[in-house]
Amino acid sequence: MTWNVWGAEDGVPSGWRKVLRNQRADIVSLQEICKNQAERLRRQLREDHLDYQLTWREANWHPTACWGGHQGQAILTRKAKVSVVAGSVERHKYRSTDSQYRGYVALTADIAGQRVRVLNTHPWNDTGAWTTPTDNVKELADLSRRWTGPQILTGDFNALPGMLEPLYRDGGFQDAADPAPAPWAHPGRPTYKSMKLDYILYRGGPETVGRAKVLDSPSSDHRLVLARFRLSGNP
Repeated sequence: MTWNVWGAEDGVPSGWRKVLRNQRADIVSLQEICKNQAERLRRQLREDHLDYQLTWREANWHPTACWGGHQGQAILTRKAKVSVVAGSVERHKYRSTDSQYRGYVALTADIAGQRVRVLNTHPWNDTGAWTTPTDNVKELADLSRRWTGPQILTGDFNALPGMLEPLYRDGGFQDAADPAPAPWAHPGRPTYKSMKLDYILYRGGPETVGRAKVLDSPSSDHRLVLARFRLSGNP
């Protein structure tokens, strides 16, 4: 599951907890969330009998929403189903960035003895338009080539499908929400206003079980994307 929660409020909006409790995803990628919000959300979910491990990447300082702390990207992995491989966490800042210090956090998840690389990112649209791949997308495509085995890329990419062509056509990634022979040539289902900006991409082993869901929530200005995967025949 991936969701830009737009953590612009103090505290933790109750809708976040409700959505995660209802969906019960094994791996959750969150963008624009404060660290204190992520930690409190994790504690609340534990009260709901959903025990997650939090993996965090710090991005921009937010004086109001974060009580003087930082926003960033979080990956929640459900302890009953997923183990984070020791030493596998990577935090990366893109070469080209704005005041949000764009980048990603990645980890290797062990699911019933099967390993998959999971990445959560929130790139910057530095093109001034919505037509060509951004520098961040190009850098991510280059970096992803050094990983072998199953990979799942998640996040708010701040890019339309055509801008992800380096990941689709050159990188070999597929789209969980809008599968198509040439996904970069299709607008896809919108996740922010009338645009598709939020993605779950995969390659190298995972297979989707059905088409990913794109769901509204009043707790954010973005829709969430929820996909179910099968690894080596096990959902």
